[in-house]
Amino acid sequence: MTPGNQPVQLKSSRARFPRLYLSYEQASEWQLTDVPDVRVEFGRNEFRARLQQRAKTTGTCTLPVTNRPPVTRCTMGRTERGVKIGPVVGVLTAKVDQKHRRPARYQLFSFGNLAKTAWALGVILFVFTPDRVDWHRRKVTGLYYTPAQGWREAVFPLPDVIYNRVATRQAERSRAVQDVISRATEVPGLNLFNPCFLNKWDLYRALVASPSTAPYLPETRLLTSQMGLRRFLRRYRYVYLKPVSSSLGKGVIRLEKSRGTVKVAYRLKGKNLVRRVSSWSELWATVQKRRVRLPYLMQKGIRLAVGQEPIFDVRTLVQRNQAGQWQVTGMGARVASTSGITTHVPNGGSIASLVDILHRRRPHWPARELLDQLHDLALRVPPALEAWYGHPFGEISLDIAVDIAGRLWVLEANAKPFKFDETTIYAESRCRLLQYCGYLAGLEPVAKGV
Repeated sequence: MTPGNQPVQLKSSRARFPRLYLSYEQASEWQLTDVPDVRVEFGRNEFRARLQQRAKTTGTCTLPVTNRPPVTRCTMGRTERGVKIGPVVGVLTAKVDQKHRRPARYQLFSFGNLAKTAWALGVILFVFTPDRVDWHRRKVTGLYYTPAQGWREAVFPLPDVIYNRVATRQAERSRAVQDVISRATEVPGLNLFNPCFLNKWDLYRALVASPSTAPYLPETRLLTSQMGLRRFLRRYRYVYLKPVSSSLGKGVIRLEKSRGTVKVAYRLKGKNLVRRVSSWSELWATVQKRRVRLPYLMQKGIRLAVGQEPIFDVRTLVQRNQAGQWQVTGMGARVASTSGITTHVPNGGSIASLVDILHRRRPHWPARELLDQLHDLALRVPPALEAWYGHPFGEISLDIAVDIAGRLWVLEANAKPFKFDETTIYAESRCRLLQYCGYLAGLEPVAKGV
């Protein structure tokens, strides 16, 4: 248990005024023995509660029926001005079930494990969409999970923390979402993190501008013309063409110079395809046909495999912890299919143990030293991104490549990570995310997680 913090039960009452029940011991520790009422901070809202002291009691706060969300337990701590209850965390999403004016069912399914972990930790977590925020009354209508009843709708105070999980770039650019992000910054004490998706070109510019990360970047340029592509391909045998705004390897094209021709590899309708072209005009026409959207960038290809080995890279999750410090939550290998050009699992890639694949593929490498280098590089990236974007992030996933000489390269970074397929990393990531929310709220959860 965090010193000074304790679990608290929230209950409904028909009484007109809220009441806070503390033991004599707790009231004495918090220097509240001589006060008739106390200021209670609940999310970003405040109210006064009549203080009731008893010989033996667990911390309890009773609220009028109309004001209490379906929460039975959370955390309570002493503040300079009174008492704080929470942490209250709102998960921002944008996809709406129009009939019921609530987040779409598939999104609730994706948030289910996070909500269960929040319940176990004693964190008040709800999912909401922009149209359900009442800024004037400082209240939000959202969905909250309970093990017994599943998802229920309730009214919550403005949260201590907003976790931005808007799923698409298009939705995030909408006026409604941008209004929530903008207005949240104007509320004192309300913290919003992961404010935006990362653009691949901005990502490169951010990391190349930092001396701590610049040496780990393959050369990258915007694809603006046939002549630009021609010059770039003359310099490198392998070149990757990537949409600036995409994820999961969508729209990626791999070029390889081979015996006077260029092999163009891409994925179409679930299949990995290769086409050979023998002229620059034919190459440009093929690339233009396969581009899924504009703009694109050109990235130097890194030699990641020997012979017919499928390529692999290292998926790494970095998160802020309960002290607000960046920490590596986990790393795992992703291996491409035999003819695959990316390692993403939805594109035919597979999951592998990083230690096993290093021992099997490169038994002469010092694996422990390489793992330490991966760890160090992963921790260099978030500060560089925050310095460039000027916004706080709470979690970032990275794709780091290890070339055949053992050199590390940062290929991708994602500020809206998908869940890790490794169950232990996924479970740890949920706990760490919510502990960071407690840090932002100034109220570390005292219940044990799952």
